[in-house]
Amino acid sequence: MYYALTYHLCENYIEKRTAHRSDHFNYIQNYKSKGYFLMGGAFDHQKSALIIFTVDDEKIIENFIKDDPYVINGVVTSWHFEKWNMATGDVVLA
Repeated sequence: MYYALTYHLCENYIEKRTAHRSDHFNYIQNYKSKGYFLMGGAFDHQKSALIIFTVDDEKIIENFIKDDPYVINGVVTSWHFEKWNMATGDVVLA
């Protein structure tokens, strides 16, 4: 099942993320290697970001959020996720 996770970002997102960006991307690698994390990135307005997961258990996403360096260090101020029904498109996993 696909899920869309929306992160709401702090006011000074660009500046605040710098100290934690490497840890955040390293953290993501574990989820990518298991096939859970498909893609993600911030919107151009830099107020929110979107991450697409494919998981069978929502607890995986809850654990991702709980231990994400961006969440722990206040780069992400709030979040929500929901099941996403992909209607069309192809997902190519690298």
